[in-house]
Amino acid sequence: MLLSDIRSYCAETGQVSLQELSNRFETEPEAIRGMMDALAQKGMIRCLTDAGSPACGLGCSRCTSGCASLRSMPDAIYEWIGRTRRGDRHRS
Repeated sequence: MLLSDIRSYCAETGQVSLQELSNRFETEPEAIRGMMDALAQKGMIRCLTDAGSPACGLGCSRCTSGCASLRSMPDAIYEWIGRTRRGDRHRS
């Protein structure tokens, strides 16, 4: 499994949970979370279960930059916002 495999899967599905990715790629959630953090830093995904949501309550809005409270959440939801193929933007 490569980061590009996860990126492609996220682009195809549009929204995906951490648990779904873990199951799909047969990899521990924490390893997947690290890859999702990398994609978030590149501006390709965003976490919908952000730190301002009721699941966290801290209101720091830093989910995609490695919020410690997000790491304690059982299953984050991610949304693809990056490029799908050479210059094309994902359509909502």
